[in-house]
Amino acid sequence: MKSRRGFTLIELMCVLFLIGLISTWFLPKITSFRTLEVNAFGRELYQDILEVKMLNITDDYIKMRIDTDHYQIASSFGEEIKRKQIDDRFVIVDNIGTHSGIIIISFNQYGHPNYAGTMYIYDRKREAICCISIMPYTGKISFYRENSIEKSQIIYIKEKISDDLK
Repeated sequence: MKSRRGFTLIELMCVLFLIGLISTWFLPKITSFRTLEVNAFGRELYQDILEVKMLNITDDYIKMRIDTDHYQIASSFGEEIKRKQIDDRFVIVDNIGTHSGIIIISFNQYGHPNYAGTMYIYDRKREAICCISIMPYTGKISFYRENSIEKSQIIYIKEKISDDLK
């Protein structure tokens, strides 16, 4: 009897096929990693806007002020409820009550927003984007991941940000 050394061609092809099959299962999860951080920050901002809305319905006048490097939630008496630093790589582009780069978000006692619109959160490092939308009159707040945003809007936001950085 001969001693067998090595693998046959069929065994090698089966192993390569299994490696390919496993990699196609994991590849979408790896590529979606670039949007994880921007979605986590966007989701936290979304939750804080919901909190501002609920506090306005139940308590006094509470507002959220979003600046370029931080955002804060404060009462009408100036008492700071929450303050969060914004990482340098995140840029917020919006049409919600902007005044010199500062976004003010507030609601009345019925949950209706004083300003409504959409804000886009862009991650310069990973080139990922998500958005938060506040509907006028109803005050419905929605969070959208990058795959839910139209490609034309993504291109527009990226161009606007690149023009602002020049």
